[in-house]
Amino acid sequence: MTTSKKKVLITGASGLIGGLVLKGLCDKYEFSALNREPVEGIDTVLNLSAYTEDMYEWEGTERVNIPGIYNV
Repeated sequence: MTTSKKKVLITGASGLIGGLVLKGLCDKYEFSALNREPVEGIDTVLNLSAYTEDMYEWEGTERVNIPGIYNV
């Protein structure tokens, strides 16, 4: 019996945590990375992208992470 994998849209796939998630779960889920083209038929969004240049600088975090999460 073959079951189809759930489709997961992942942001931050090229980062450390995103890469580990892809490597560890690629046999269970079908991953699509976020890009500028529309992605069809997604079951779940996993948002792992973040501004990490200076985690103590609120202005950068606010400018990048908050709108990024909202837009995803």
